[in-house]
Amino acid sequence: MLTRRVCAEPQQYSIQSNGASRFELHAFKTGLYRGKVHTFLFPSYAATFIYDAQRPETSKIELRIAANAMKCVDDWLNSKHLKSVQEYAINDMGRGLVSRTFPQRVRGETSHSTVNHYRN
Repeated sequence: MLTRRVCAEPQQYSIQSNGASRFELHAFKTGLYRGKVHTFLFPSYAATFIYDAQRPETSKIELRIAANAMKCVDDWLNSKHLKSVQEYAINDMGRGLVSRTFPQRVRGETSHSTVNHYRN
């Protein structure tokens, strides 16, 4: 009798940026600009997903984003405001999406913990 054996080893999958896909961040405005949305594109990203069918709760994902390549693509802003929004997102928002020290953001998660690393 043949039985189907479930793979005991965790499977690893990779996601890479390419011309056919894009990674976007949407920032929804409030107040006077309620209903407007800033759209930021990240042309360079990669992710690794490790899935364990036997123990799905131990599955992991790591997402790497080259934040210094981010572009704001809002079509509702003039070029001056577009530039200031992008500069604010890169340099001033919280600690900034991008810093000279940590131009690549890496985020890894499991169902039990969250790890936030900043790497050169």
